[in-house]
Amino acid sequence: MNGITILDNDTVVVKVDKLQQMINDTVWKQISRLERRFEELSQQQDKIVTKNEAIKMLGISSSTYDNWIKNGNLVGHKIGDKPLLYMSDIKKAMKPVN
Repeated sequence: MNGITILDNDTVVVKVDKLQQMINDTVWKQISRLERRFEELSQQQDKIVTKNEAIKMLGISSSTYDNWIKNGNLVGHKIGDKPLLYMSDIKKAMKPVN
């Protein structure tokens, strides 16, 4: 058969080589998905986002955004009175968690 046997509603028997192949296929699919997403994000690095887009993206309030700009945690830019950010500046502000 195909290496999988269903015994009842709660029991499935999978041959080791079939299980290894299933795991391998799943891992490679996820790696490919992450590589595509990384490429998309790399291309967006210099994308300009508005204050509201940044707030939504970061999951923060408007006052937190203002404090982060004031304290230098985020580097803000403006065109006229419109606050803007570069995606690359948002990424630079992110610090790794140990």
